[in-house]
Amino acid sequence: SDDPFRDFNKLTKYFRPFEKASATIAASAEIGEGTVVQPGAFIGNNVKIGKNCLIHANVSIYDNTVIGDQVNIHSGTTLGGDAFYYKKRPEGYDKL
Repeated sequence: SDDPFRDFNKLTKYFRPFEKASATIAASAEIGEGTVVQPGAFIGNNVKIGKNCLIHANVSIYDNTVIGDQVNIHSGTTLGGDAFYYKKRPEGYDKL
């Protein structure tokens, strides 16, 4: 590739296109036995959460995130968000 950054973004958009949320906890989410999800948490598409976890209120877990067993996630946390990286181009910036 003459531009791996550009090609990575193309592949990501092709294989993992954005899916809008249709519920606070996506139907495709897998939540393990004994896990507690407090009110106000958002669980995105294809998220997998292990057993005996505690997801506090106002946590956002975006699409395709995988969380193991016995994990506590505190209020206000966001997991699975975009990387904060930009590549400068002559015409502007590309977000990774």
